[in-house]
Amino acid sequence: MIRLSRSEARALGIRPPAADRPADGMNRTERRFAEVLAGARARGQLVAYWREPIKLRLAGRTFYTPDFGVWMHHHGAIGPTLALVEIKGFLRDDAAVKIKVAASLYPCFRFLLCYRGRAGWRTHEVTDRGIGVNPIEVPWIQGG
Repeated sequence: MIRLSRSEARALGIRPPAADRPADGMNRTERRFAEVLAGARARGQLVAYWREPIKLRLAGRTFYTPDFGVWMHHHGAIGPTLALVEIKGFLRDDAAVKIKVAASLYPCFRFLLCYRGRAGWRTHEVTDRGIGVNPIEVPWIQGG
């Protein structure tokens, strides 16, 4: 019997047995972000958060499911704000188009695109005009 390392199996396109895959369906980057959310919730910076809370119809049979829904305290507003957060290791064109279309069709939500950079998490706001060029500061993501 030949045993392959994980990297060799991945290179050949072989998926690991179900026992080796995480049951929650999250990849490593999403799991790290879930830890950030749990910490922010414990510090009282968030009201609540959910994993893949909603499925938004974009057109016909095209849907967008954000990675996390985050109910944030929003000072200066009437009440808490609901943000839909997409976590990416890298951004492909189809994912970028979907989040931009979702932001234009559902302006009732705040859309955030987060990825892990060298200096920690970087966050961009997504609006009906597209993905913001400059990262924004989100205190509960940076831990402050």
